[in-house]
Amino acid sequence: MLKQTMFLAALLLSLPTWAVNKCAGSDGKVVFQDAPCTDGAKNLKAPIESPAVKPPGVMSAADVARSFENQMEQPEMQRKIQTNVERRQLLEKADTLSRRSDSTRCAQGVQPQPRVGMSEDQFLNCTMFARDWDHLQINETETQYGVRKQYVYAQHAPIKFVYLDQGKITAISR
Repeated sequence: MLKQTMFLAALLLSLPTWAVNKCAGSDGKVVFQDAPCTDGAKNLKAPIESPAVKPPGVMSAADVARSFENQMEQPEMQRKIQTNVERRQLLEKADTLSRRSDSTRCAQGVQPQPRVGMSEDQFLNCTMFARDWDHLQINETETQYGVRKQYVYAQHAPIKFVYLDQGKITAISR
């Protein structure tokens, strides 16, 4: 939806504008049209004029505005917008809670690099390295003795691999 909106905005900015009149009919319904409002209709906004001629196959600005307004009126579109707003609010709240819990989770403060013996939680949340560098992959091996993980980082990262055995860092490869 955001991509479509951005595309629509870019399209509107790149195309020449034509006369667009926003009129209110005798029944009070808002109508967008190229022509000036008729005698029985009330002009709600001054027209936007352009000397350019509309190329064939291109929607007029009034048609684009009408289409966008129709999409926004649909209940499904309104539900999607509300869902996105709620999702953003939840992510912001989770981020705030995560920052608060860092002080309790990171008893020794935030460390620049991981150390052998750190828990996986401390490694991911209490090291600047894990916060700054996104891992490319996590290889996981499960055996009768527990779970082993290998965090794989980019070749240009200062640390290439971090190995964990049963939730604790056992080795770091630079």
